[in-house]
Amino acid sequence: MHIESGPNTERSIRNLLMLLMVAFFAAWFAYDGWIGYPAKNFEDLLKQMPPDLREKAAKAAVYPSVTEALLPQIEAATKAISPAAAKEMLASAVGGPPSLETPDTWFYFGPAMGYKLSIERGAPVRFAAMRTPKSAMDIRLQRYLAMGLMALTAYLVVFNLMLRRTRMVLNDAGLTVAGTGPIPWSAMKSLDISRFADKGWVDLIYDDHGTQRTLRLNEYHHSAFDDVIDALCRQKGFENPLPLPEPSPADASPRADSESRQ
Repeated sequence: MHIESGPNTERSIRNLLMLLMVAFFAAWFAYDGWIGYPAKNFEDLLKQMPPDLREKAAKAAVYPSVTEALLPQIEAATKAISPAAAKEMLASAVGGPPSLETPDTWFYFGPAMGYKLSIERGAPVRFAAMRTPKSAMDIRLQRYLAMGLMALTAYLVVFNLMLRRTRMVLNDAGLTVAGTGPIPWSAMKSLDISRFADKGWVDLIYDDHGTQRTLRLNEYHHSAFDDVIDALCRQKGFENPLPLPEPSPADASPRADSESRQ
């Protein structure tokens, strides 16, 4: 006798679909967090620019450091002792020169906002924040969701690879399941079927060198579950939890004819 079972087809398909769904949403949130939302915000910043500067501003640098946290440095720059000191202060805080510079205005663009500084005699004297539809928190949330789903995707990839290696073998040496076994026929003591009707599993009670152990067999995990259980019950005399096969029409007809004649 030799019965070998791979993974249950339905289980494999469901877990593969789960993997694809999670990977899709991970890519979706990653795109929004790193590309989509910042791009929408930049488009909105361009709309706030004077029409004659929009084409030039479209190629301007976007600094990740341009956020609400930059506000104290912006305020300090408007009070700097000289234009050179103001520009150096902002360059150090932002990480570079203005995103766009005109004789009377400096613009600094970030992923979720911008700053417009009015220039007089070469130095900033006033500033205004340029707001965008998507906040920094919106962008961070998309990125956090993406990273969480990426981690879940990696886990599901490993899980699906392990699932494909699911094996259950019943032969003359006994039963082997997922690295457990072979459990010799003589060591098999009983089959607990009390949870089969509601949970779909049975517990094989066996002796392991004087220690009683339990091996759970789940119909959702193994494609040839029915064949293995039938063989176990037939060979060991255990109660079979599987429903009896319905009689075929050919078997049922003679019985019906006989009963009709009586």
